[in-house]
Amino acid sequence: MRASLNIMALALVFTFTASNTPNAQEIDASLYRDLDYRFAAIFPTPPQSREIPYLTRHGATQAARQFYVEQGMHQYMVTVVALPAGPAVDYYAVAHAADQMRLKGEVRFEYDDAYDPGIPGRQLNILQPDGRQLRVSTYMWDHNLYIAEAVATPGDMAALKLEQSLLLLDAEGNALDTGEGNCPIGPPE
Repeated sequence: MRASLNIMALALVFTFTASNTPNAQEIDASLYRDLDYRFAAIFPTPPQSREIPYLTRHGATQAARQFYVEQGMHQYMVTVVALPAGPAVDYYAVAHAADQMRLKGEVRFEYDDAYDPGIPGRQLNILQPDGRQLRVSTYMWDHNLYIAEAVATPGDMAALKLEQSLLLLDAEGNALDTGEGNCPIGPPE
C-alpha cells in the first residue's frame, strides 16, 4: 500500500532529521489536515490557500484549490482539482498532470505508483533549468486530482517531506485504505 510505504519513508526521514526535531509532537504539529478537501501533508509552516485555474486534459479550465507555502525561492504546494464530470478514478487525469510537470525541466526520476490499490498515481523528480528541484506526487480518488509539488534546492528536506507525506483522507479524516487488492497501474484496458 502506498500509504504504508509513505509512512515507512517518513519514519526514515524523521530518524535522520531527529537532531532537528525535538519530539514527535512537533512532527504531528507540522502535518496539515484539510477535511474539506480530504488530504493531509507536511508543510514547513501552515499553508495559505487560493483558487487557481487548472487546464484539464480535454483543454477545459477547471477551478482548483491550491494550498501553498512560499519561502524565498522555495515553494511547497498541494493542489486539489475537482473533476466531477469524469470517472471517480481517472488514470488519464493523473497521466496528464504528470505530463504537465515533465514540461518544467529534465526528468531525473519517475515512478508509476498506486497510492493504494485502486488509486493511480505518479511520482516525479525534475531538475528545472534554474537548478532547483521539482518533486511531485499526484494521485486521483473520488473525482479529485491531488498534486503535491515542491520546488526547492536539491536536497531540501521540507520538499521531500511534502512530496512523500501526501495522505488522502476518507470522509471521517482517516488515511484512505481502499482494501481493493491489486490495481493495474497502467491505463484501463
